[in-house]
Amino acid sequence: MAARPSRFEALHTLNVTNLDVAFVNMFVALTTGTFLVGFVKYLGGNDYWVQLVVAVPTLVGLLQIPGAVVGRSFKEYRGFIGAGGLVWRLLYIPVAILPLLALANDVRLAILLLCVSVAAAAINFVSPIYNDWLGEIVPAESRGWFFSRRTLIMTVTAAVAGLVFGVALDWFKKNHQESIGFAFIFAMGVVFSLVSFWFFWRMGRHEREKPVEPQWSATWRMVREPMRDKNFRKVLLFTGIFLASQGLAGNLPSAYAIEILKLPFSLLQLMGLVSAFGTVCFIRAWGFLADKYGNKPMLAIIMVGAILTPGLWIICRANDLNFNATVLLIGMFFNGIVWSGASLTHFNLYLASAKPEDRANYLAAALAVQSLAAGVSPLVGAAILKALRLTHDPMTAYKIIFWIIMGVRVVAMASLAPVHEPGATSLRKALKQFRRVTPGGVAALRTIRAGADTGERVAALDRIGSTQFTLALDEVAKALADPVPRVRRQAAATLGRMGTAEAAQALLEHMDKHPELVEDETLEALGETRSWLAVPVLVTYLQHPRALLRRSAARSLGRIGDPTAVDALGAAASPDSDPDLRRAAIQSLRMMEARDAGHIYAQALEDDNRSVRSAAAEAVSELGLADLADPLRHALSRYDATQSEVAYALGCVGQVDDIPAILQSALRAKSATTRRRCLLGVARLLGVESDAYRLFSLEGISRDTELLNRLRFLTRRSEEVGQAFTRYSTGDEAGALADLARHVHAPAVQYLAETPVEEGFLVAVLYVARGSVATA
Repeated sequence: MAARPSRFEALHTLNVTNLDVAFVNMFVALTTGTFLVGFVKYLGGNDYWVQLVVAVPTLVGLLQIPGAVVGRSFKEYRGFIGAGGLVWRLLYIPVAILPLLALANDVRLAILLLCVSVAAAAINFVSPIYNDWLGEIVPAESRGWFFSRRTLIMTVTAAVAGLVFGVALDWFKKNHQESIGFAFIFAMGVVFSLVSFWFFWRMGRHEREKPVEPQWSATWRMVREPMRDKNFRKVLLFTGIFLASQGLAGNLPSAYAIEILKLPFSLLQLMGLVSAFGTVCFIRAWGFLADKYGNKPMLAIIMVGAILTPGLWIICRANDLNFNATVLLIGMFFNGIVWSGASLTHFNLYLASAKPEDRANYLAAALAVQSLAAGVSPLVGAAILKALRLTHDPMTAYKIIFWIIMGVRVVAMASLAPVHEPGATSLRKALKQFRRVTPGGVAALRTIRAGADTGERVAALDRIGSTQFTLALDEVAKALADPVPRVRRQAAATLGRMGTAEAAQALLEHMDKHPELVEDETLEALGETRSWLAVPVLVTYLQHPRALLRRSAARSLGRIGDPTAVDALGAAASPDSDPDLRRAAIQSLRMMEARDAGHIYAQALEDDNRSVRSAAAEAVSELGLADLADPLRHALSRYDATQSEVAYALGCVGQVDDIPAILQSALRAKSATTRRRCLLGVARLLGVESDAYRLFSLEGISRDTELLNRLRFLTRRSEEVGQAFTRYSTGDEAGALADLARHVHAPAVQYLAETPVEEGFLVAVLYVARGSVATA
């Protein structure tokens, strides 16, 4: 059995094949497309000839079926592929000579068609094995990365070569030497092709593990097998319709540009360079997105752009070079974005949908359908254009064709919907995450992938978290295992800020694989995700030997708020736990609004630790647990820093008769903060908490002005209240409360006067101002 190439041998092969593809694409750029259409037009070829030089070479793509059968019998990939590749290249030598031959134009057109068709047959015969070879070498999880780089190289080299030689052809045309110009360009294409072959031959001798002897009687069965795959048939249906839309156009856009718009070759090639720039800017992003979300959702998004691309030609106007150049140069950048993504994701969809053990036959079937659709449709396009020319002017005829192409692509997009790609994300989910894409997030992702230093990685992770850039989730998850603790902590925090189930799953997988790396930031990040998936794991961490992790687990359970964690948190709040864990558990139950945990709060109000009692009191006040008024009254007998919180809680759930006890707590307060907290409890009982809070937040003249505005009507109506207010303004707050109590029949005011507390007068007059009590 042949040994599989090592990773480094495979990498060497892939690097060399990129050099091969760079030069071979310069060859293709100079012998097809605009240059080939220009030569056909130079020889007087009509619409059929323009489309024939596309259709016939494309139709011979059907040879990929027998090519796949024969090629699988060869043990070595390179020898079989090299034979067809060399014939393909050599057949363009006659094409390079053809412009200089003194033959009739029809004869030269026939020779041209023959050469390009036989050359296409040679390369199509071996292409399934070439693609099978690449599919064997490139890891499945890196196909988007590799083919995006490959497409980038192909696009840039072809665009640069096209622009340089487009300028050269314009020079030859200006000097009435078009025949020499075409010969020169085709000859340079042949030179580039031979350089590419030299690189191809250096790719190394990789052997097939299990060669398969050709069985021609079983050929149809081998091709039919992919057709029996229900999902792959859907892929083929999309391929047929989509490639038909491209074939309908064929060389017609180039012919339209030359015949109708009269665009110079240099401008046509500059358009190619701009398109290449669009590819350069986005191809790696397409590769990353395809690897992350799958090829189908990306292709569906790209199809929207593909539908719109013919519109560029529809917008163009006759005899308006400046307008047309502006529209097309801007539009070609968009074209580059669209078609680079389309070619990448479409081919990768073949690889993803094919059975690995039968990949060559699947690819042969796909490329055969592709060849058939793209081969017949150019002739259909030529026939439609010929018919349209009979009833419309040439420009309108072309534009109708472009509208038809847009319609066919709409149908193609609809046919993509039923296709299933294993492991791909749904289109809806992908679009939802795209909404969070920001330039800052993309830049941060590039920083991480580029291998930055510690400080840069931490800063990049922080930016990803602040923008909730979920597209970078995989890279952030990898950073959880970074050797630098600072990076690990930031990665955990970033996943928490993403707040998705996927982020929670990444944290959980990391904790399962690397329990020794779990820190409190890891557990807190789980809480930030708010995912119920984390609850069982966090519950186990309530029993962890490290106190810091126990507390973090309790707090995270509170943030998640899953009711299934109530019992576990109740157990964590028992007297057997450490005080910090008890406090964190009580706080989490409060955050979860666990009203059924009243017995836990009551027990905590008797806790020896004042921070635990304070947490329990806060839970009672927030949740309005009136049944716990008695435990609160009992807790007020403990004269420590928790008095203010317990007093406030009693104000929330107690009665007016509890005001004296609350005021006693206010008298014992050691700071304005705790005193005001007690008074807010009284204000809560009397229904004036929000007004009292506002006055407490003001000082000096601001407070006096606000108080005057609120009491102006009351002081005018009651002289006694006015006198009390005057005494308050002189600083005699106790006397002011006494005056107010003599003229107001309300137990609450009496209590406030009997136990005068600084700023208690504010609560009293706000209560009186409500108009709910009677004055003498």
